[in-house]
Amino acid sequence: MKPSDYIRKGWCQGMLARDGMGNRVRPLAPEAVAWSMLGAAEKAGVAPARMAAAAKDKLRGQNGLAWELASLRTQAEVIALLEEVGL
Repeated sequence: MKPSDYIRKGWCQGMLARDGMGNRVRPLAPEAVAWSMLGAAEKAGVAPARMAAAAKDKLRGQNGLAWELASLRTQAEVIALLEEVGL
């Protein structure tokens, strides 16, 4: 599965992954139900540097973490970005 597939299942901000109760968990934990972009990358076996390089042009130089943490950011936007860069 690709990072976008995991984000489609569930997305979170401010932590790499969370469980069904909203608790912070490791991205590879079996109880994880939602992931940030970096958490989804880890779950999918994609190196963070590869994700950053792929998204760099699309984010126009903005830090990926800052972009994802924007208060009005949506799950759909995160999925669209990841799919646009093939992740």
